[in-house]
Amino acid sequence: MQVDRQRLKDAARVVGRAAATIAVRVAAWGALGAGLGLFAAGVELLSPLLDAPPSWWSLARLVVLVVYPVGGAVLFAHLGVARGIGRVLLFHAVDQGLVIEVLDRLLELAGRAAGRSARLSALADRAEVFAAELPLADAERALKQAGDEFVLGSDLEGGGAGRWVMRRLKRALVHAIERVTLRVVRAEEGGVSLERVRRLALEQAEAGVRDAILSTMKKQLLLAAALLALLVATGPLLAAVLRAR
Repeated sequence: MQVDRQRLKDAARVVGRAAATIAVRVAAWGALGAGLGLFAAGVELLSPLLDAPPSWWSLARLVVLVVYPVGGAVLFAHLGVARGIGRVLLFHAVDQGLVIEVLDRLLELAGRAAGRSARLSALADRAEVFAAELPLADAERALKQAGDEFVLGSDLEGGGAGRWVMRRLKRALVHAIERVTLRVVRAEEGGVSLERVRRLALEQAEAGVRDAILSTMKKQLLLAAALLALLVATGPLLAAVLRAR
């Protein structure tokens, strides 16, 4: 009972720090998005890009002055959530050694999922299930089921915002670990044993998860920038349509 209470306290501490980190990132990136939107609006208002018939000029001005900063703030605030989660995972999961613990938990759940299959139901214990040679498709299915079960598990979760933060953290961490374990599984020839997957995955887990998190953060930044570029193109496109009428 004392151990469970300590784990709950540790989880609450992590959730609190994560929520603060995410909130700061949301505010900072949201403000940056709004600023970029206003800058783009100023550039377009001072250029001939928004030339339109006089009766439609007010509409074009409204689009750029309201939609650009609001849309930029929303896009980059969402990016701030993702980057905040990434920073929390890099610190707590990678630097603090949580990756190995979660990897073991995922493989434990994958072993249970594999043990429930008809082919392995007669095996007596965990060691036999882990040593059994699984077809590639069965191993992948067991790992994905384990990831879903871990993310949706109620252990160490509170309610409300704490539950949302914890599940976002768990989902992002599981996705990063799955990239490592599935790469190991798909590199195996013939049957796949969870024990061998564990041994090989442990050798590259922390570096692989760090690379996966950083790669995801980079892709999210590029996506947000591309969406903002599309957003600030709406004003000139609208003005061009109005001029052609």
